[in-house]
Amino acid sequence: MVNIEIKKPGAEFYTAWVSFSIISGIAAFIIYVVIAKTYNAFAGDWIVVDGVPHIAEDYLLQYILWPLFGLLYGYLQYILLRRYFPRMGWWILATVVSLSLTPLVIVMVQKLASTLGIDPYSVWSGVIQLVLVGGLPGVAQWLVLRNHIPNAIWWVPANMIGWGSVGVLGNLGFIVLMFPAVATGIALYLLLKSSQQVI
Repeated sequence: MVNIEIKKPGAEFYTAWVSFSIISGIAAFIIYVVIAKTYNAFAGDWIVVDGVPHIAEDYLLQYILWPLFGLLYGYLQYILLRRYFPRMGWWILATVVSLSLTPLVIVMVQKLASTLGIDPYSVWSGVIQLVLVGGLPGVAQWLVLRNHIPNAIWWVPANMIGWGSVGVLGNLGFIVLMFPAVATGIALYLLLKSSQQVI
């Protein structure tokens, strides 16, 4: 059952929504670098998994950076959302779990691209990867959001469009994290507007 709330976020909410997205990415990266450099200092530049050596920083990236980003991204969004919607605690778990699956999605798309004779590291392969990556938190967060906003299914394509934009403009550094935030911020604004809530 959809629970339509009384309050609607103001402009400061959407500004914070975009800012928190970029901040969470930068903070997650800094923490990851500290962990990776600490590992390198004590255990060397390589990590051996099932007898196969991997560059430690690259290997740790997929298992540390994405879950950290998911935790910070989800928590900061939760801080904003809980002021307007009750019982949003599942939002954090949904975001962490879905973004932690990102490396798996990327590997699957790259293997499929290679099988089809497509360069797995091309721009378009990257866009497809990130569209699917965006679909993960989109679906997971929608499962929470649908209890609060009618037609919340639009949250899924908003995430896919936002993350797909990251694939196209990924050379802009952390600023690209604003694209998923802007896409979902617009979607949230339109969903709340269409629910005919009272400001």
